[in-house]
Amino acid sequence: MKPKKNGRPARAKQKKEKYRILLLDEDSHSRLLHQHCFRKTGAELIAVKSVFGLLRQLLRNQPDLIILEYHLRGRNYYSLISCVKTLACHVPLVVQSTQGLEENRQKCAELGCDAYFVKPLDWRRYLQKVMELLDC
Repeated sequence: MKPKKNGRPARAKQKKEKYRILLLDEDSHSRLLHQHCFRKTGAELIAVKSVFGLLRQLLRNQPDLIILEYHLRGRNYYSLISCVKTLACHVPLVVQSTQGLEENRQKCAELGCDAYFVKPLDWRRYLQKVMELLDC
């Protein structure tokens, strides 16, 4: 029996049928690994290789989760994170990097990142955190 709310039975929380994940990574191998990994979850992965592609996708249709590669050639990473959080303030943001410096991790957390992973990724833990952020 479901608990009652305002004299009516409470509705079960409905899960979204297909989640949209936006990935920014310049490396084609990394994008392929992500596509293979997320295929098993049923989530739709939109992989882009440039900041322009990321911004175009953000403005077109907001995703349910954003994954950023922290080190892109010639980019100010912190301003990119700030820009993404401004455009999609309620969307969870996961950052992945080849550098495990604590100062990078702290700065990303200050800017509103929900998770920070160091490559090579522990795919099991990584997927678990992503699914947690998507509320699956």
